[in-house]
Amino acid sequence: MSELINALGELALASRLKRLSDRLMLDATRVYHDHGVDFEPRWFLLFYELHRSGPLAVTEVADRIGVTHPAVNQSASELVKRGLLRASADRRDRRRRLLDLTPSGKGLVAKLQPIWEETRQAAIELLHETGSDLLAHIERIEDALDRQSMYERVRHLLKDRQLRAVEIIGYHPELKGYFKSLNLEWIHEHFTPEATDLAVLDDPEQEIIGRGGLVLFARLEGEVVGTCAIVPWDSARCELIKMAVDTRYRGQQVGRRLTLAAIEEARKLGAHELTARTSPALEAANRLYRSLGFEFRGSDTSGDYTRRTVVFALRLNDSPEEE
Repeated sequence: MSELINALGELALASRLKRLSDRLMLDATRVYHDHGVDFEPRWFLLFYELHRSGPLAVTEVADRIGVTHPAVNQSASELVKRGLLRASADRRDRRRRLLDLTPSGKGLVAKLQPIWEETRQAAIELLHETGSDLLAHIERIEDALDRQSMYERVRHLLKDRQLRAVEIIGYHPELKGYFKSLNLEWIHEHFTPEATDLAVLDDPEQEIIGRGGLVLFARLEGEVVGTCAIVPWDSARCELIKMAVDTRYRGQQVGRRLTLAAIEEARKLGAHELTARTSPALEAANRLYRSLGFEFRGSDTSGDYTRRTVVFALRLNDSPEEE
């Protein structure tokens, strides 16, 4: 066993399983060659399923043996070249390509079956020797991956790590410039600043803090990378406004962390609902709000902006907890 793979443990799970698979495949190849059979282990599932079921479309066989269409096509092409497989159009649907064993392929089955039976017996003995119900364990792993792939598991953990790395701080006069510059960045990216924008961005102390609201900033490794504000409109409702993330740090959970912090601060202010106005053009913001439980309320009719604006709202007693 490789000392490195052994030391890496779970981190090298895929590499270790592949090495085990490669080792078993190599031994199977040697067995075939020792018996003078021109056959490769990588063809086994496709070849066996066609032997068992007869002609099948590429899509059908791919679904049955659990491999991708390109993998089926690659193996099929190799088997066709060796005269063991043929591909033809389905008479009932010319768009479908059917795969079937040729007479030579069917004849080869008789030579392969004794090898397959002894391979099965050798595998049974190997598993008995190790005292492990490996096939049952593998099936449980596959079932777990069907529920959530390794990609999804790693992605979730990385996002959680990114989320925890973002620090939320309150307003300080020396941060005022970030509030304006970060917001003007996204506004200029999609629109033209309007009077309503500039009034808030030029004087957040009066327009937000003076009205009982607050301004939040996101900091990552000591650098301010995002901001948002909360404005209370009455005793029951607050609005999340002017959320912006530095373009260099988008996709690093800064916006989510800011929104979660805003939800918590709105709760502290005693609000029962938190609204947010945004544009249909800001797809990332819309996805974020929906993912955190905000409901779409339709177009904004306030007339504060000439650009098209829509409203999302979150009932705070239904809002998600930070993961």
